[in-house]
Amino acid sequence: MTTSASRTHGRGRRFAAALLLSATSSLACSLATPTPGEPSPTPAPTAMTESTTTANLELDPLIDRALAEPEAIPEIAAQLRSRHGKQALTHLIARHRAEVPSHARHGEADRNYRLLIDRVAQQRDAHFGGLYWQRDLDEARRIAAAEHKPILSLRILGDLTSEYSCANSRLFRTILYGDPALASWLDEHFVLHWSSERPVPRIAIDFGDGRTLARTITGNSAHFVLDAEGRTIDVIPGLLAPSNFRATLDESLALHAALADAPRETWAQVLADSHERHFQAAVTRTHDELARIRGELPRELVARWLAQPPSSGAPVPAAQAVPMAIGKMKMEAPILGASEGLGGAARRAPTSVAELDELERTIIGARLTGPLALHDNAWTIIVAERPLDGVVAPARRSDALETMRATLLRSVQEDTAKNLIELRPRIHAELARRAITGELDFASVDAWLYARVFETPADDPWLGLVDPTIYTGLVEGGLARVPAP
Repeated sequence: MTTSASRTHGRGRRFAAALLLSATSSLACSLATPTPGEPSPTPAPTAMTESTTTANLELDPLIDRALAEPEAIPEIAAQLRSRHGKQALTHLIARHRAEVPSHARHGEADRNYRLLIDRVAQQRDAHFGGLYWQRDLDEARRIAAAEHKPILSLRILGDLTSEYSCANSRLFRTILYGDPALASWLDEHFVLHWSSERPVPRIAIDFGDGRTLARTITGNSAHFVLDAEGRTIDVIPGLLAPSNFRATLDESLALHAALADAPRETWAQVLADSHERHFQAAVTRTHDELARIRGELPRELVARWLAQPPSSGAPVPAAQAVPMAIGKMKMEAPILGASEGLGGAARRAPTSVAELDELERTIIGARLTGPLALHDNAWTIIVAERPLDGVVAPARRSDALETMRATLLRSVQEDTAKNLIELRPRIHAELARRAITGELDFASVDAWLYARVFETPADDPWLGLVDPTIYTGLVEGGLARVPAP
């Protein structure tokens, strides 16, 4: 077969495939069962019109070029997003599944496919959940107004398409966004958007014999819920177990619906009253959980503790900020622990109620999440990353992977406890106050969250990793700066 004939034959096959998809997409979505290790099907549209099929055929030449010329992927992905938006991603994932056998996925064989999918989706590992992210908040607001949906705006350090985005965002991709049912629900109820707080810090340790260890360090992430005017109506800090994440966002959806029905003159009061009710309920829940473990304590002490954020907003050592995210802390603890003097020791002032310790987080987290099981896609992503190569002998990797699995599940439960019991109540208190003062713009709420709750204020360029009281013996303390333009 000649090259031109081959291309014609390929286009014919894709045309037939597109027609077949238009008749069977709903049935395939409901009946397909993945084989072990294969990602579950990304939810497909319930119907495909003739114009959709035509548009898909228009997409294929661009996709073919990107697969053949990977250096052109950024440019072509931008064209696919601007011309076809979410439809381009749906078609691209369908082609990936149709053309790449399940045993050949997640390796070199489909690397270009995955790079293109991630660029179009604006998320790494996007073929698992099929989420499409807006990058322009004004565009997200326009869509939210047209579709009468809230915006779920993810705030991270770094780039969601990068392997080295901040630790929490990597956990989001593996545990939350790769779950097809949860991803489909998110897509149905929200306009998705993400933005970066700042570049993510990275540490590389050179062992001097060709081996290096690379990690991101410090920082945190949150999901903001915004209305179509860009006002912050809710914030979900850090990582939650999938069921808790959805339940918490269900509360946000109910609030969004109530605000949509509220007259303009009472809108702020409806928002304030909702967050005050949730704050009081959170105080009761936290009090009851702590009383089960520590014994009875006055409820007013718990209320006073949760009414104030953990930080004044002044820069703090990284060792103090890192424990705000448990899973992230466990990744970074070996480096911070071995790097004495890197930012200094934690120096948090005493409070009316002591923070949860690891055992308390574990007990309360297990109660909050119930039996915790992650979607199989999470384990597919983890296995494909080969986290134990070069660390554990091949004969011991199966057992080591099971230990890693158990450790991950426990850290998810601990994070859920930390965020729901300690951090989210403080957000309720702050948003109840801001609803009355009108300070609900994304920028000001974001600045408060990162400075007062996450303890990584924007005016600390070194994110708590530099202690000016410590002598290093290095020129300029070992710090390097990019010259100002």
